[in-house]
Amino acid sequence: MLDSINITTTSNLMKKNLEFLMKYFVLSIISRVTNELEFLYSKQEFADVKMLLAVCGFSQSNILKDAISQKLGPNIRVIVPEGPEVAVLKGAVLYGFEPEMVTARISRFSYGVAVKNIKSTEKGVQMHQMYVSPHSEEFDIHARKGQVLTVGQYLEEHLYVCESNEQSQVCLHR
Repeated sequence: MLDSINITTTSNLMKKNLEFLMKYFVLSIISRVTNELEFLYSKQEFADVKMLLAVCGFSQSNILKDAISQKLGPNIRVIVPEGPEVAVLKGAVLYGFEPEMVTARISRFSYGVAVKNIKSTEKGVQMHQMYVSPHSEEFDIHARKGQVLTVGQYLEEHLYVCESNEQSQVCLHR
């Protein structure tokens, strides 16, 4: 991706190839963006997605658009709307007026509750209970990072037992 650098010296000032500087300064950001997109597009939920809407000021960068096209291939079309730097703001305003226009979102984090799993057999019946335990390193996951969460669709219900009678709250971790 980085080709060469052209340096000329004039009156103790160095002029560098602007494109090289841009690539150099934004290379790590571009790499993170393209790797995340590659990860998302590798999931089954995104198999039918053929267009990518790029918003915010950085989406106007030809370097970023070229890197995305290289990483995702020619089958994914990258669309940059007019005025991409305000597209998120416009979307937020539209959502405020018509929240039902958003039908799903992708979970940015994994969410879960710290639990202590206890399995026992009582009268020949195998029992499995999850005790809420703030000091446990085991988690009962409710939603995973990258999972598509559809509006109006409820996640599976999880039942817990308090570890002690004094326990008055449960903490959802991300």
